[in-house]
Amino acid sequence: MLQDNFKIADDKGMITSINGVSQDEKAGRYWFIEINGKFATKGAKETKPKNGDKVSFDLHEAN
Repeated sequence: MLQDNFKIADDKGMITSINGVSQDEKAGRYWFIEINGKFATKGAKETKPKNGDKVSFDLHEAN
């Protein structure tokens, strides 16, 4: 779904860039997937949303 609508880069199924906006490991900023208000526990390759799920991607610092 994501690849059909955006230019992405990944590393072993983990999103590293969306439309040219890359994570920054030195700054501790990574892409996170949220489904229905909860963070996904797996990478994008293994995360399979269901019809009606609200999916968002957010670039922020990992705590």
